[in-house]
Amino acid sequence: MTMKRLIHVIVLVSTVLLTSCSIYSRHRYETNPLTGSCKMTDPTTGKEVVLIPMRHLSTADSYAKVREYIDTLKADGYVTFCEGVMRVPYHMDTVREISMSELYRFCDTVTFTDAELQRLDTIIQKDRRVTGSYIGKGGYADPDNQSLPERNKKQKYVSQTMELLGLTTDQDIWIDYSIYDMMGLYEKRYGEVELSEYDFATDLMERYEPTDGKPSTTGMLRLVLYPRNEYVVRRIVDSQRPRIAVIYGSAHMPGIKYYLKKHGFRPMRGYKADNQPK
Repeated sequence: MTMKRLIHVIVLVSTVLLTSCSIYSRHRYETNPLTGSCKMTDPTTGKEVVLIPMRHLSTADSYAKVREYIDTLKADGYVTFCEGVMRVPYHMDTVREISMSELYRFCDTVTFTDAELQRLDTIIQKDRRVTGSYIGKGGYADPDNQSLPERNKKQKYVSQTMELLGLTTDQDIWIDYSIYDMMGLYEKRYGEVELSEYDFATDLMERYEPTDGKPSTTGMLRLVLYPRNEYVVRRIVDSQRPRIAVIYGSAHMPGIKYYLKKHGFRPMRGYKADNQPK
C-alpha cells in the first residue's frame, strides 16, 4: 500500500472542543474568515510573521477568501508554514524543510509493510481514545463518520483541505508533527495510552462512547494543542525565511503569539488582512 492512500491530513477533534477551531464564532468567521489575522515582526532581524487563524469546517466561500489572501502573501515573497498531522512514517523535517509539493511526491513512492500498517492503526486508535473522535480522508463533514458531531454535516459546510487553500506548492512548507511523533511525545510525558477491548471492537467510523477512560478536553489539549504550538514557534524562530505566513487553527494562535512574544516578536498594531492591497 502506498502512502498516497494515507497522506490525508488528520486534525484530531474532541466532541467538547473542535481542535484549532474554537476561538472565533462560526458566523463571525464565515462573514470575515480573516478575522483575527495579525502580523508580528522581530525588531532585531526584521523577520515578518503573518498569523492566519483557520476553522477546519466552514463554507467554500470562506476558504476562497482566505486563499485569495494567502496567494497575495505568496506573491509578496512569503512562504506558508502549514498545519497537518500527517500519517507519515517518521519525522521528515528534522533535517530540512519539506514543501507540500515534495511531501506529496514522497508519499507517492513510499510503501507500508503490514507491520507498519498495524502500528499506524494502533496509534490512530490511541488518538481516538484521547480525543474522542476520528478524522479520516472524508474530513470534518463526512456523512458516514458517526464519531463526528451531526452539526458538522450541514450541507453548506465543507472540510478544510490543502487544495482548497492552494497549499500544494513549493512555497508551502509542512511544519507539524507526524502522527507518530505526536503520540510519542504524549506518551513520554503522560504515560502510555491503554486501549480496551471496546477500542479494538469499535470501527473508527462508528460512534465512539467508551464507558472507561472517557476522552477529555485536557487530554486533547496535551496531545493536539500545546506541543504543536511550541513546535511551530521553534521552527519560525530557527527559520532563515524572512517572511512567513502561518496557516494554523484558530485555537493555536494565542499560544503561538505568546511564544513568539517571548522570542522578541512584536505585533503590528491595526493590522487587518482583509484591508491589505490586493
